[in-house]
Amino acid sequence: MISSPAVLLRWGFSSWLAIGIAGILIAPVLYLFSNGFGEQGEVTFSTVSWLLANGNPLYVDLDSAERYSLQHGPIVYFVVGYIMKAFGPSYLTAKVATVGALLLSIAFSWLLFRKRLSKMDSFCLLGLEAWLFLHWPYTYLIRPDALMLLCVTAGLYFVETLQKRSQLIIVIALLLGLMINLKIHGFIYFLPILYLVYRGFGARTVAVIGGLSILLAVVPFLSPHVSLANYLFWVSGSINHGIMVGRIVAKILLVVAIVMLPVAVGKLSGINLRSFYLSHRSLFLVVFVATAVPSIVGSKVGSGTNHLIPLIPTFMYLYMLFIGYIRRTQALLQPAAVSPVARYSSVALITLIFVIVTIGGINPQKRMVEKIKASGRETIIQDLRRLEANYAGYTLAIGYGEKDNMLYSDITPLPVFRGSPYLIDMVAIGDMAGSGVNIPAATAGKLSDGEIKVWLIPRGEKPFAYYLFDGAFRDNFLNNYEMAGKTKFFDVWVYRGMGRNH
Repeated sequence: MISSPAVLLRWGFSSWLAIGIAGILIAPVLYLFSNGFGEQGEVTFSTVSWLLANGNPLYVDLDSAERYSLQHGPIVYFVVGYIMKAFGPSYLTAKVATVGALLLSIAFSWLLFRKRLSKMDSFCLLGLEAWLFLHWPYTYLIRPDALMLLCVTAGLYFVETLQKRSQLIIVIALLLGLMINLKIHGFIYFLPILYLVYRGFGARTVAVIGGLSILLAVVPFLSPHVSLANYLFWVSGSINHGIMVGRIVAKILLVVAIVMLPVAVGKLSGINLRSFYLSHRSLFLVVFVATAVPSIVGSKVGSGTNHLIPLIPTFMYLYMLFIGYIRRTQALLQPAAVSPVARYSSVALITLIFVIVTIGGINPQKRMVEKIKASGRETIIQDLRRLEANYAGYTLAIGYGEKDNMLYSDITPLPVFRGSPYLIDMVAIGDMAGSGVNIPAATAGKLSDGEIKVWLIPRGEKPFAYYLFDGAFRDNFLNNYEMAGKTKFFDVWVYRGMGRNH
């Protein structure tokens, strides 16, 4: 029987931590074995990864008919694509790399915390980190975020662990090279790690790591299927997307909550916060830069707070240093040293932050589960399989109707996995429109040529009536295709001249 408020509070806090850790371990595994994706970008990453693994260009030319390239670096496509190539393309094999990256990040975090903290303190820190990760399904979706998270977490662990300069150079340069390759501004997230290297091994070591990491980042572009010039073109186009101030504010509020928690704990513990800050002042400055730049760069149209994901391990590293400082000062739980006003205000702030973190962790995962269990997901796949069998020997693609319906776009990769070409991608079309790049005439030309014989359009919707497709594209489609029938989910449009006997 729980008889003391302190015991009740400790039991409740431990349960909260355990739920967070269980959630971040269970949620991605449930997602891994589900038939479907969590968001539109995964459709692009999985499809294009498979195309790359089968010898198609990753970054198409400006006047190319295919419209599927994004501004992310090639490593994520290589990793995802060649896993699918090795084990066969499917929802599961497309997801396994990023789900595995998150789980490895959790393992590296635990190892890092245990380097400096007790088991209980490490458990507390891991639980808090888990709840923060739960804010974003992006931590395990098919995107660069999970791999970037793994690079940062592993980097912090190895910079705390490796004592030999040569080993440290190789490992950190490899991780930094991967970061730069995943996103062109990825090195920003590594600034705190490079500072720790500088503090331990000097500026020359940092310079060697920097040079070697750039060479490693360029290696994937040696592939004949990965054009560096085209990659830089698509990256430069994202500059035109513009910055949304509201998205910067959202990131600032989240960072403030993360920062204010140790401040409130410090006040409640009666320790000298100024002394802790001064002893790590340079590191705090570097972390500030590493936070500010991605917060701005990642606030263009279509971006979100997921750009903060690779920073969470760095904040947890600062928390780790802070907990160690509290333990060394032996000032924990000394209420006599804290004024009543400071005590009550700190407790109120800590409670508020924990409520925000909890709600922020539960709601995204709840929405994710709802997407995974979306009505019709299995039956729409069965409908697609019947049509693929009916039109065996013909190229087939999932088209777009009047709106962006995730239930339909979710199955877009499946015909591509079976050998059909991939002409247009919704995310890529949207990015290009934001960059001022229109659908080229060559794309409409592919419709005239009938490279794709069968288009499946969401039932009852006008083909390619979504706002991203102009009238000329729609007219070209209607001039070259005719409706051949309907199923429960699709209107079947076939290339004129094929006949309607299927």
